[in-house]
Amino acid sequence: MRTASSLRGVAFALLIALSSALLVGCGGGGAPALLSVTGFVLDAGMLTPLAGAQVSAQGQTATTQANGFFSLTGLTRSPVTLTLTAAAHEPTQVTAAVSGGAQNLGNLYLAPTHQPGTGTVRGQVRMNGLPSPGATIAAGTCQARSDAGGNFTLYNAPPGLQILTASNSGGAAVGLAAVHVPADGVVTGVVINLTSGPPPPPL
Repeated sequence: MRTASSLRGVAFALLIALSSALLVGCGGGGAPALLSVTGFVLDAGMLTPLAGAQVSAQGQTATTQANGFFSLTGLTRSPVTLTLTAAAHEPTQVTAAVSGGAQNLGNLYLAPTHQPGTGTVRGQVRMNGLPSPGATIAAGTCQARSDAGGNFTLYNAPPGLQILTASNSGGAAVGLAAVHVPADGVVTGVVINLTSGPPPPPL
């Protein structure tokens, strides 16, 4: 037979358990829901995946895979500010709201580390008046690739008068543009028109 003191102990334990259950059910207790974000980290010039990049937020860190993919879990609050770093690239921060407990951020971009004395060229590649995605743009050994809208950013281009060359993914269409690249500066609005057939004459 149980003693009165043991019965009181059992009753007290049941009371504590019931109180905890009520608190969790009303949102007054329990651990906060954890959040997660996923995405891909790409080079902002060539639009290629960056393997081994670090993505950090709220004390958590993830390393990108060979295809640039990362998954960051264990986050506790939204919005989330991500810090992105990679070798030979400028660090950057991205802030995003997380809804539904998980958020796919898509593609995130890191610019190559600026080389002193070089410049940046931004523009668009077109063919028959339409944007040309996937084209390769070059100035000397410096290269970039156009995105879905035909837009490109060429980082660390040599300063001075440069002849930009562009070709589509198959190399069947090419184009040229003469650009004066400012040292440690940016030139925008450059348009390179591709034409099929033999390469255009030198500028």
